[in-house]
Amino acid sequence: MEYVDLLLENVDANEVLITSDHGNAMGEYGYYGHPRWTPIKSLKEVPAVRTSATDSGEYEPSTERTEGGSNQDIEERLRDLGYL
Repeated sequence: MEYVDLLLENVDANEVLITSDHGNAMGEYGYYGHPRWTPIKSLKEVPAVRTSATDSGEYEPSTERTEGGSNQDIEERLRDLGYL
């Protein structure tokens, strides 16, 4: 939640919706993962919170560009993933 707090303190928004994927079973009733038709609340409900945000101006993100791959590397990666 550290980064969610940072975001909410540094963006102006009348409404912010924070949501997540459903959870995984961690041994409850002998189930692991997220098997179908399992009556465990954390597998069936998707967490969501509605709030607002105001930019406090206290945080200024770094605008330094990091060195990325070459255009050829990027094109190869996109091709491998089926985008080209």
